[in-house]
Amino acid sequence: MEIFDLRGQEADLEEAYLVKEEIQELLFVLKQAKESYGQVFWLRAYEEMSFKEIGQILGKSENWARINYYRAKEWIRKRMMSSENNM
Repeated sequence: MEIFDLRGQEADLEEAYLVKEEIQELLFVLKQAKESYGQVFWLRAYEEMSFKEIGQILGKSENWARINYYRAKEWIRKRMMSSENNM
């Protein structure tokens, strides 16, 4: 009987490290975004709020929140892809 089975732990540890690295890169890129993009993206992706709730919080319409979330996603995607290409 083995007390420690490390076969799967190494892969799990590597995957956890890569996820943490990607999150740090996302946060770095998000800090560079327009304030409205960053706010809307954070509230939608991390706080899991509806577009209606986001619009109410920011004093805008639901449609404004939806459009800004889409634009934020595209802006972030482009920045992250360009940073990957520069490595």
